[in-house]
Amino acid sequence: MTESHVRWTADAGLPDTCGPLVAGPLVLLLASYGTLTCYDGAEGGEPLWETDFEDSFRSSPSLVGTRIYLFGESGKSWVVEPSRTQCQQVAQGDLGESCVTSPAFQDGRMYIRGAKHLFCISTP
Repeated sequence: MTESHVRWTADAGLPDTCGPLVAGPLVLLLASYGTLTCYDGAEGGEPLWETDFEDSFRSSPSLVGTRIYLFGESGKSWVVEPSRTQCQQVAQGDLGESCVTSPAFQDGRMYIRGAKHLFCISTP
């Protein structure tokens, strides 16, 4: 890869563990200290916004439809819908035990491993 191939770079909100997430035109980065940073995927530049969560993170954020699922190390979880202007919280939960893994999704179910259990979560 040469410099001519680099479209843009960023240095704010860089995670040390979690992978980046692309949601339509947005690129989102979740830092281990709990800040979710949003960039315009085509233009880069300064972050569009940042949102802080009261937790630390090692699991990467997951996208299902238009919603992003976040699991903090404490076991707390958030479901958010990002846009160019904000990060809207849709739901919040708690597994009741620590969590450092990313969830898997299949047929309307979410599978997530906590410190002591494998959880299968679905809507009633």
